[in-house]
Amino acid sequence: MGRRSEVVVAGSDTGHVFAWDRHSGQRLCTVLGDRIGAVNCLQGHPLGLPVLATCGLEHSAKVWSP
Repeated sequence: MGRRSEVVVAGSDTGHVFAWDRHSGQRLCTVLGDRIGAVNCLQGHPLGLPVLATCGLEHSAKVWSP
């Protein structure tokens, strides 16, 4: 079984991606994930590495890492 994440991540209809600390609820960051519209898909790395892929209405996917 994989490691439990310390971060909760969500996309929004505004095109932003938000990340929160799962223990404190403090927002860690906000990034623009899609310039055209909503961020429809988020996928974390399957082995728990600090990598996130996002996509929305643009014709591209973005890969995020610290």
